[in-house]
Amino acid sequence: MFKGYTGEFHNSLDAKGRVSVPPAFRDVLGSHFWIGCGLDPKCLVIYSDEEWAAFCERLKALPGNSEKARDIIRYFASGTREVELDKQGRILLPLQLRQAAGISKDCVFAGAIGRAELWSEEAYSEYHTTSLTADRINAAAEELRDMGFTF
Repeated sequence: MFKGYTGEFHNSLDAKGRVSVPPAFRDVLGSHFWIGCGLDPKCLVIYSDEEWAAFCERLKALPGNSEKARDIIRYFASGTREVELDKQGRILLPLQLRQAAGISKDCVFAGAIGRAELWSEEAYSEYHTTSLTADRINAAAEELRDMGFTF
């Protein structure tokens, strides 16, 4: 059975900065997981314990004498926080992460197969209208086909 992240779920932060995690994602994440800054601006990435541990192992394997590797390690390590679901299925989204993603109220949980993402409603809408165009998807598909990926 597939255990990944698909779908798009719109939600809102409450006055305390809590947000309900979609049940479809809770089933994969469990009650304890990790959330942090991703490579896309204004996008947070959500990892299960297992996914975060595997990612950290890959980060630890990077060469310590590489300045770029150290930058990447610091970026992910300092920008990721451990969170836990409360009894209502909510997490407290840390202020630093809310600010980094520009999330003040309305937000979107989006599936990305091997990870879940959290966006502000505004940034997610902008991404879909300006970046996720048919031309860009077709160009990406062609490049991936050239690398041996089949659709």
